[in-house]
Amino acid sequence: MMDNSSVPLDRNSLAMIPITEEIDLEVASSNGDTDDDLLSNTGDHHTNNTSTEIARNETRMVNYSKILVGVVILVLASVMGVVTYQFVSNQEETNYQKQFDNAARDIKASSILRGRAIFDNLEGVSVSLTIQALTSNMQWPFVVFPHFQVTAMISNSITGASTLAICPIVQDEQRQEWENFTMDNSMAFLAEGHMYDEEVHPDFYEESRYYNETKVELPFPLQAWNESGSMPFIWEFGPGFQPVPTAQQSSYIPSWQMAPAIDYASPIVNLNTNSEGNSTFFNQGVIQYQKPVLSSITTGSYLSMYYDRRFQDIYEEIPHSYVYYPVFDTLTKDRQVVAILNAFLRWDEFFFNVLPEGEKPILVVLTSTCQETITYVLRGETADFVGVGDLHDQRYTHLGKSSAFQELGRLDTVDGFSCDYSMTVYPTAEWSESYFTNKPIIYMAAVVSCFLLTTVVFIIYDCLVQKRNRTVMHTANKTNRIVSSLFPSNVRDRLMEEIEPEEKKPKPMAWPKASELARTFTSSLEASSSPSSSLNSLMTSERIFGSQPIADLFPDVTVMFADMVGFTAWASVRDPTQVFTLLETVYHAIDIVVKRRRVFKVETIGDCYVACAGLPVPQKDHALAMARLAHDVQNRMTEVSHELESRLGPETSQLCLRIGLHSGPVTAGVLRGEKGRFQLFGDTMNVASRMESTGVARKVHMSKETADLIIAGGKGRWVVPREDKVFAKGKGELQTYFLSIEPESRGSLTETLSLAASLKDEEYEIETYSTQDASNRLRLLAALAPPADDVVGKTTRLVDWTVDILGRQLRQVVAHRMTRKSLFSIGSLDNTEKRPPQFKRRRGDLMDEVVDVLSLPKFDESLFKNYVDPDTVELPAAVVDQLRELVSRIAKAYNNRNAFHSFEHAAHVIMSVTKMMTRIVNPIDISREKGPEYKFASTLHQFSFGLTSDPITRFAALFASLIHDLDHPGVPNTTLVKENDPLATKYHGKSIAEQNSVELSWGILMKPEFGQLRACIYTNEDELTRFRSIVVNLVLATDIMDKDLGAQRKDRWARAFNSNEGPLPSQSSKENKETEVNRKATIVLEHLIQASDIAHTMQHWHVYRKWNERLFCEMYQAYKDGRSDKDPSEGWYEGEIGFFDFYIIPLAKKLKECGVFGVSSSEYLGYAEANRKEWVDKGRNLVKVYLERFKLRESLGPGGGGLASTGDLMELALTDTTVADMPESAPEPASMSTYSDGSAIGLALNEDSDVFEV
Repeated sequence: MMDNSSVPLDRNSLAMIPITEEIDLEVASSNGDTDDDLLSNTGDHHTNNTSTEIARNETRMVNYSKILVGVVILVLASVMGVVTYQFVSNQEETNYQKQFDNAARDIKASSILRGRAIFDNLEGVSVSLTIQALTSNMQWPFVVFPHFQVTAMISNSITGASTLAICPIVQDEQRQEWENFTMDNSMAFLAEGHMYDEEVHPDFYEESRYYNETKVELPFPLQAWNESGSMPFIWEFGPGFQPVPTAQQSSYIPSWQMAPAIDYASPIVNLNTNSEGNSTFFNQGVIQYQKPVLSSITTGSYLSMYYDRRFQDIYEEIPHSYVYYPVFDTLTKDRQVVAILNAFLRWDEFFFNVLPEGEKPILVVLTSTCQETITYVLRGETADFVGVGDLHDQRYTHLGKSSAFQELGRLDTVDGFSCDYSMTVYPTAEWSESYFTNKPIIYMAAVVSCFLLTTVVFIIYDCLVQKRNRTVMHTANKTNRIVSSLFPSNVRDRLMEEIEPEEKKPKPMAWPKASELARTFTSSLEASSSPSSSLNSLMTSERIFGSQPIADLFPDVTVMFADMVGFTAWASVRDPTQVFTLLETVYHAIDIVVKRRRVFKVETIGDCYVACAGLPVPQKDHALAMARLAHDVQNRMTEVSHELESRLGPETSQLCLRIGLHSGPVTAGVLRGEKGRFQLFGDTMNVASRMESTGVARKVHMSKETADLIIAGGKGRWVVPREDKVFAKGKGELQTYFLSIEPESRGSLTETLSLAASLKDEEYEIETYSTQDASNRLRLLAALAPPADDVVGKTTRLVDWTVDILGRQLRQVVAHRMTRKSLFSIGSLDNTEKRPPQFKRRRGDLMDEVVDVLSLPKFDESLFKNYVDPDTVELPAAVVDQLRELVSRIAKAYNNRNAFHSFEHAAHVIMSVTKMMTRIVNPIDISREKGPEYKFASTLHQFSFGLTSDPITRFAALFASLIHDLDHPGVPNTTLVKENDPLATKYHGKSIAEQNSVELSWGILMKPEFGQLRACIYTNEDELTRFRSIVVNLVLATDIMDKDLGAQRKDRWARAFNSNEGPLPSQSSKENKETEVNRKATIVLEHLIQASDIAHTMQHWHVYRKWNERLFCEMYQAYKDGRSDKDPSEGWYEGEIGFFDFYIIPLAKKLKECGVFGVSSSEYLGYAEANRKEWVDKGRNLVKVYLERFKLRESLGPGGGGLASTGDLMELALTDTTVADMPESAPEPASMSTYSDGSAIGLALNEDSDVFEV
């Protein structure tokens, strides 16, 4: 320790001490250390008593300052909190007043508009009656208005009136004539009313007729009943509701025509409305002032008297008022009132749809000069009667907003003869509470919290300074964890040790002076003559990284290579997103198993997974641990592949792992540099890779070293010797073993079966069947036959996948309609009564429906402005169930005997169409990323010919792919014509199989049980017609043998893409741009499904070979059945080459030429050319394999001894010997003897044949 007196300490020097040191002093002091020790522990050289006292005083002053700042902050927090609370409260009160004023104003305005609409309508009815009487030369009061029931009911539907009646004014001298007139004419308009009710309201009409026929007791006694349905005299109610003739008076106003018609015959006709107290009063007002009059408030009790069922019981309590509207004899100024139009109105009609939906309730109090008051509550679009009187909350009296109903404009005040109404709007407690929230308290708390937070920040700052060392340590720990996740622990430690502190790193070299540079250059020339100069200048690891490489030898490990069998072929027919979905899902599942087994994951290389046991921590039973892991990984892969098939499509469940194990020493270390990683090297890695590559699918193949370790570990029953030896490059022939953790092994033949079922797909093309014991070969095939439940399960998974694909496209169709703000809604699909439009078949066959130009929708900007994400659309369960049932029926309708034209092939075509459709640029997706620039979207729409802008077009393409080979007979159309098949006669020998497929599938779709599904696909005639046209065009496009259809497609291509043949005479220069785009879309769609129908020829070699063999088997079966004259095996090789040259490759080139499929067109062309080359080299031998295997399956009897006829074993190598590889140059055929495209049609190329030209 330095001497305390060696350096004087003053306040200025003390101020230079960091605050962190002061805090350290306090911490140390709390632990009981002395002052000298404190200063010594901090490393400070000022240790005398004076400096210690000063430090303590300064620390005390800082603490006092902190307390003072804290108090000030608390005071400010309290003041600002109160101010904030008052401010926010005032804001809410102001907003509340403003919103209520707006609501009251809206209610007033809406009520006025509604009232004006009601009175305008009544005025229109009045004027129409006047005009009708004038034009018909009717003399008042002797008028009968035809169709009054219809006119009045329309008026009632607009005004909301319960009833509407005409009451003509009859003078006393006209009384007798009037009574005779009513006797003669009342029956006519009553019959008209009942006839209208019988058509519009048959239930009411039946009940009305029931009362008449059964003569049940009516609600009041009747004496003078007339068969005509009216009283023979002008009457009024007497004692006991008895109808009695009205006493003589100067004029009468009897009720006459009215709507709706009463439920049963009633003496309402000729009821004098001018003899009942209030009615007389209001009638006089109308006649005297010639203005409409609004009566006092009454209930709807009379409705139940004359209308038994039409009006609910609640109408008896709902407030009504009569509107008395004058009807004039003429339209001139000197007009006279000759009748009164009597409308019985509900008061709530004035308040319907006043408030927006979801608005909190508001009260409206109606008050009249007739001393009547009622209260309504408005809830959104409805108005509910609360009760009689002013029932508003007295707390809100000061907020009431009043207005008079005379503001309706047509309801002027009639002094002494009408009731004048006013309404007052009040808020409710619920409405008020929605505007008074907890925001004042929240804001106040937020402001106070900000001040308190400032105080806490100071406290935290002190704590953070004290904990700075722990923070650094925590950061180091996190770094250590990240490194540990990338490297083993011992490697991590080595890496951490080699990281130099910043101060120890070499400083940058200063640039030398010119003289020094010259001397250095001269010295370097002299040194260059030394032999060791180049070696010394080499940039080795020590010079690059400053340390020795990080590497170790691990003498006892077991390495696993797990490769995905069939992945390359599977990925060639999928979209990139589907490929990565599979890899990520599978690798994640394997990662979980690896972690559980405590095995080290090394890396993934493409579709190969590498793991190692016994590293970095030595493990005595590393071989057993890896064996268990390999077994678990195989099982997990099987589970995942089956689960993914419904999402990723057919053949996903056939993917499996081929695993190889080997034990031995490895060199492991970090290969430093850019993106450095931990890697393993050595012969053990090479042998493990050989074990994987020479292994078999769904098996764990291991070397003798690994097998010995497993046997030594007491698990000898897991080891099954492989009967044949394996040749490994650099190792020669090796004895290897299979892992079998099952309790027992099934013996030599069982093992052979397992091997045969798992042989690599790459091998079988050059193999054929040996002449070994035929019984063994038959047993082998029979054992390999998939169980029936597996076949059913596979079909079920295909159906699930197809439903998923079509369902996703249907969601896009629905989202598209919702985007266009159509009347369509998801809820409407649940309405079984709503039927979609039905297709009306025109006369003629389907060939007449093929069009040159499909009519696709135009570009619509609303699709981008109001975009609806299809992922947010949920189809009703009924639609999904119907879609699944439809796909299931179509799957069952496919011919199970066909090896090629099967439901599985239809799924393959759907997959190809889906992939190619996803390659077309979608203007919606691109434009939504680039913003609201619709011009760019329009350009993309034109570029893609609108194919991706219309979801119905895409759904129709998928549907056509699903049905295009439905119920295919397994022979070409030419064979059906030759056999005089009824279908050939029905379709006139043209595209027989294709037309039949459309007819059958369309018949299934049109069945009543699929009504909701059809309503989801199309909602109007235009959509139905477009959907049908696309389906017909695309399915018939798969018939490439029809010369007429081929010529039409050739013509469309010339028109659309300006081929070298020049413009056709019919190609008018005035053809609009829309037609040009649609023509291109039509020909591209047809080429798309043609390419998809034979997509296997433009996909991976394994995929092509699989479907080519299935097609061969189907054609050969037709030959064996006597339906074909020529053995297809005799010309299959040459026919394939010709088909590639004259159809497949030109088709792929045209897909690329149209320019809408992106990289997929180049991919298809590349695969087509590669497959042709492979076929030229190996095709002859493959045809022999096809034929021999067909005969083997046939020898097992009907159904192949349980073997699936669709070729489930076509990829299996079932031989012990191979045919010598016979390279031969394939001739360029001048003709093709026999071939079948996706429609299984035998082809013959003649000089004038253009069927292969796309």
